[in-house]
Amino acid sequence: MMKALRKALSRAALAGAGFAALAAGFASPPGGLAVAVAVAPGGRARRGMALAMSMSPEGSWARLRDPATGDDYYWNEQTGDTSWEPPVGVPPPPSPSPPRRDRGGGLGAFLAGMFAPEDGAAAAPAAASADYRASELDQEATMRQAVPLAADAGDADKQLLRPLLASTWLEARPLALAYDANEHGWDARAFHDRVDGRGPAIVLARSQGGAVVGGFNPKGWVGLGEFRGSLGAFLFTFPGGDTAQQALKLRKVGGSGLAIIDEPSTGPRFGADGFDVPLSSASPRSARCKLGPYYERRTDGCRSLFGDAEGAATLLTEFKAYVGEYAPAEEIPFCGPDSGIQGIG
Repeated sequence: MMKALRKALSRAALAGAGFAALAAGFASPPGGLAVAVAVAPGGRARRGMALAMSMSPEGSWARLRDPATGDDYYWNEQTGDTSWEPPVGVPPPPSPSPPRRDRGGGLGAFLAGMFAPEDGAAAAPAAASADYRASELDQEATMRQAVPLAADAGDADKQLLRPLLASTWLEARPLALAYDANEHGWDARAFHDRVDGRGPAIVLARSQGGAVVGGFNPKGWVGLGEFRGSLGAFLFTFPGGDTAQQALKLRKVGGSGLAIIDEPSTGPRFGADGFDVPLSSASPRSARCKLGPYYERRTDGCRSLFGDAEGAATLLTEFKAYVGEYAPAEEIPFCGPDSGIQGIG
């Protein structure tokens, strides 16, 4: 069995295989568990997933992860010795063990994130951009600034939003104003009539207290009552409402699930309570925000996009949604070729 384990680990490591590939290559011990069994430092028996194999003068060492602590340790398969520290001749792990993720919204949010389809009701075009794929896998890619486009000239809001769109579907695409609450009405139906099926979108809001905030939805809205998952979603705020300064971008946390709650009876919701603009008849200009469970907190510790002065709830004076411009025959991401939706100018 040990010979088969070493062989599988070597083959997977040489191929640059990931965690799942290593697991798939193991010889399963009785009971079908694809794990290695060792006694972790401290004397308690552990089952851990082997992450790498290394040879040293003392024999063959497997690096495993202790499921009880999340930390890596080393096990010599010839002697049975274990160590928290890399043995002599064994390279250290490439980085510390990752911290446990804050799942935020409790068991319900966790389960929703596990079972929500990543792409919502429709898939993206086959020719997805490399930058977009990067943003789904590496959220740091969304933190850089996009360069201005000539198409943004003369429109202050488009110029304000453009730098935020790095590593998104909209980075190099001209923007179109799909919805303006002051023009089209402070109403959820008006919002969905103008935005549904238009692909990735970014919203911009100004509050009565002077806050300038918004969010990016990489999957867009379709108004079918879905929980749309994505690691590429983010919120943003200009601290103090000062748009001369760089905006603060706040990434999705706790996994991809519940990035967007897309219900036809309400306006946009980023997470269960990250940034919520209900556009309800009772209070059409109200907006709420609670950072932390679904989107990062601000660097100053404030848990609201609107800042400490306005707190978690405020009234909006402006609310707009921008989408990309597409040619009549061009496929719109996450809407499908048969949606019948075409770009708006």
